[in-house]
Amino acid sequence: MKKLHIMNPAAGRGALPDPSSLEGEAYITKAPGDAVRFLRERLSSDEDEYRVFAYGGDGTLNEVVTGIMLAGAGRRCILSPVPTGSGNDFAHVLDGTCGIFDCDVIKYNERYAINEINTGFDTGVVVRTNDIKRFPLIKGTAAYILGVVGELIQKKASELKLTLLGVDGKEETFEGKYLLCLLSNGSFYGGGFKAAPTADISDGALDLFLASDMSRTRFLGLVGKYRAGEHLTKDGAVIQKAADVLIYRRCVSLRLEGMKRFSADGEVYGADEGYVIEASVVPSALRVAPARED
Repeated sequence: MKKLHIMNPAAGRGALPDPSSLEGEAYITKAPGDAVRFLRERLSSDEDEYRVFAYGGDGTLNEVVTGIMLAGAGRRCILSPVPTGSGNDFAHVLDGTCGIFDCDVIKYNERYAINEINTGFDTGVVVRTNDIKRFPLIKGTAAYILGVVGELIQKKASELKLTLLGVDGKEETFEGKYLLCLLSNGSFYGGGFKAAPTADISDGALDLFLASDMSRTRFLGLVGKYRAGEHLTKDGAVIQKAADVLIYRRCVSLRLEGMKRFSADGEVYGADEGYVIEASVVPSALRVAPARED
């Protein structure tokens, strides 16, 4: 099995090993999107198996996964995140795991995400958090919390329409003003928020959270539970305190309309004309293993 090290020198921590010290081939990305291009070309050109190490944060991992999937190489690659970014939530999902196992991914339109897609309040927080991370010594969860505070001051709900297909085969539609929408494969995002505590990256399903508009006071009363993953009970039901403002579903596909920007694995996309996202789970799309297993 060939080893391929994809390194993002612009990732938050900027601490990369000397490529000459690594076994296998190292590629240092040159610009946003370069990892997608490189991997799509490289993995389409032969049928070899690869162990792909992704050095960076969740955004780097997003590009690596997209490149692998666009090359049709998910089942002949083993993906190993090396968390050197300012946001490393998917690597956090792998904490405590060992060995090689199958991982689902989210296919949305013509791209892929491995951890989550969100819109509304959360996306605004991502934008603010990325700005805050430019300041020295403010990283990870601290930057995310400050982003939450800043976004809360200018809180604005979005008009959204969602049509989902549940794991039980039932189709549901939700339409109205919502504060946030999160479609999650992994359990953590936002620098350590356990937003999807029951999510399992190998269960062939996605976790959807949809929060109605609410007052700032109500939000502040719930955000601590959300951060700790305590907004759901052990049985996977929304806690009574949040039952009137939070919808939780397990689904296999989702059509989302109305947003003008959204975030996929921490990367923000936006357009004045708005977006329609067609998202679905791709079960056992690729193999993953913690980098320490090497």
